Amino acid sequence: MKLERPVEGVSPVPLYRGREELPKQVTFVGRGGTGTGLTGAQTRDGVLRGATNQVYKVAERHLVFRFDEPPGGTDLEGVSGPGDSGGPAFLEIEGTTCLAGISSGQDHRAQGKEGVYGVLEFYTRVSSYLEWIDGHLGVEAHPPLAP
Repeated sequence: MKLERPVEGVSPVPLYRGREELPKQVTFVGRGGTGTGLTGAQTRDGVLRGATNQVYKVAERHLVFRFDEPPGGTDLEGVSGPGDSGGPAFLEIEGTTCLAGISSGQDHRAQGKEGVYGVLEFYTRVSSYLEWIDGHLGVEAHPPLAP
C-alpha cells in the first residue's frame, strides 16, 4: 500500500531488529473472533482484545506460537482469531515496545479447529524483512534493538 501523503501526528512502533525472539513473551492485539481454548472463536464483535504467548519456535521467515492449555502458557495465553490476520505481535525490549511479527495463519490440522488448545500459530518474522522494509521506507540501516 502506498499512501498519497505522509501520516502526521503518529509515531510508528519501532521494528524489532534483533534475532533473539526465542523464548520471549509477546503481546497480540486485534478485533477478530474470540472464544476459549476449548471452543475456539465463537463471537466476532469488533472489540479490541489482547493476549500473550511465548515464542515456541523460530524459522527464517516465521515466529511460531503454540496455544497451551492451563496450567501451561502465559497468564493471558491466547492466539489470534479469525479477522486478526495482519495484526501485530509486540515484543518489549529494554522498556521499548517493538513490532516483532505479523499474524499470518494457524496450523490446526491436528485439532480440527482454529483457536483451540494445541494449535500452532505463525507470524511473519519482521526481522527477516528489515532490508526490504527499510528500503521501501527510505530508512538508513539501524543497529539492532536487542537484549
